[in-house]
Amino acid sequence: EVGVEKEYMVPKLHESVSKDKDGWITVTLSNLSTEDAEEMDMIFSDLLVKEVKGEILSAKMQSYNSFDAPETVKKQNFDQFTVKDNRVLFTIPAHSVMQIRVK
Repeated sequence: EVGVEKEYMVPKLHESVSKDKDGWITVTLSNLSTEDAEEMDMIFSDLLVKEVKGEILSAKMQSYNSFDAPETVKKQNFDQFTVKDNRVLFTIPAHSVMQIRVK
């Protein structure tokens, strides 16, 4: 959990999962921690993983986009994962948002 006061703590990781008409499963993850990366092991019970695509939005915690520097924080391809049968393993960095698509 992350937060300053115990009563307002929230989970460090948040996720959303959906499946499109073409069979792609999209997992979107947010790591709210300002310091800790998290090891992930996604297990798909009814799927033998054949293809994985990833994107990540991450930068230094104080980074921001401006009119003078519009590309400081931008989406990048992510391919630092391992596929084992029905599992996808990777690390989500601190203060980042990631999208993993699996088919």
